[in-house]
Amino acid sequence: MTDAGLTAIGTLTDDLPALWSAQTMTTADHKKLVRTVVERVVVTDEKPAKSTRQHRLGRRPPEPR
Repeated sequence: MTDAGLTAIGTLTDDLPALWSAQTMTTADHKKLVRTVVERVVVTDEKPAKSTRQHRLGRRPPEPR
């Protein structure tokens, strides 16, 4: 990468807060920006596990009638 390219990237990162709060930004634009800037998110639980059971996220099965 050239020095000019690195300078351009540095300038863009300085302007991210202004870009994010621009009135012309749509929800779709915000999503694209986040996907461009964030490579991955890792979530860890710092509490000790009470059991080894795993939980699935999703809808509950219907209650029996």
